[in-house]
Amino acid sequence: IFANPGIKELRMMENQEKSELRRRAEKKLKKMAGGVKAISAMPAKEMACLIHELQVHQIELEMQNEEELKASDERYRAFIQNSSEAIWCLELEQAIDVTIPPERQIEWLYRHGAVAECNQAMAAMHGFENSGEVCGLRLANLFPRLPADNVAFLRDFIRNGYRVNEQESKELTRGSEVRYFV
Repeated sequence: IFANPGIKELRMMENQEKSELRRRAEKKLKKMAGGVKAISAMPAKEMACLIHELQVHQIELEMQNEEELKASDERYRAFIQNSSEAIWCLELEQAIDVTIPPERQIEWLYRHGAVAECNQAMAAMHGFENSGEVCGLRLANLFPRLPADNVAFLRDFIRNGYRVNEQESKELTRGSEVRYFV
């Protein structure tokens, strides 16, 4: 189980990274011989060619970034799917304020949390044939509030920075059988 930033947070981080990269690129351009002054002295025809080349280069960079992102995503998905460990991601329908007390966060997780994705190992451990059957299930369907150990598990998960390691959980299978996992 891990806390996963939402799309909005990822976009904000991406924009911050881009603006930092732009700031560094402009600083580097100023250090180059001629810099902006040499460009401003160009004849209009040369300037039009340069603008065209820059536009093509920008599109090439965007396409390269998209290809690299797709390849990275494919590697990530293959890594998750081929793991023998159960891996799953709980997504919240509404963002959670991580500064509220753990008890209120636990209530929020049960009220707004559903499995967004999981690997085949997770599905099989819970009696499902494929991961698609698990996606969309509410937290309580796999991780009931009772026994009280599960609430303690979630409390520890929150207090440990939304991570768990070598801790026992009591989870339900497709047929409502209780299984113990470490």
